[in-house]
Amino acid sequence: MFRYIKPEVAGGFGEEVKLDVTARPLKVYELHYEFKEWACNDILTTFPCFIVTERLKEAILKADGTGVVFDYGKINTSYEFRQLFPKFVLPPFHRMKILGKAGEDDLESRRIRIGNFGKSV
Repeated sequence: MFRYIKPEVAGGFGEEVKLDVTARPLKVYELHYEFKEWACNDILTTFPCFIVTERLKEAILKADGTGVVFDYGKINTSYEFRQLFPKFVLPPFHRMKILGKAGEDDLESRRIRIGNFGKSV
């Protein structure tokens, strides 16, 4: 059994992102995610990328989730975020690349389809 989730959009690309805007879908070589707000969800997006908290990354790895790899991404907060939440410190985040194939892996597609392992995460 699979279910789909819709990640939160809490920001977007920062100035240091390296991408190919002519590619379809957009190709992101080096992610720079800049927070503008955050509702404390563990999975976030800015098309076509996802970032996850350290907590969720570890839970996926512990559950032996397939179809996903984790990578570095530069993460920071916008000026507005820092003005609204001057003492708030973000937890560690990681870029999550979903590479899974439909019907074979726990995580697949840009819509994020999660398999049975998701119940334990």
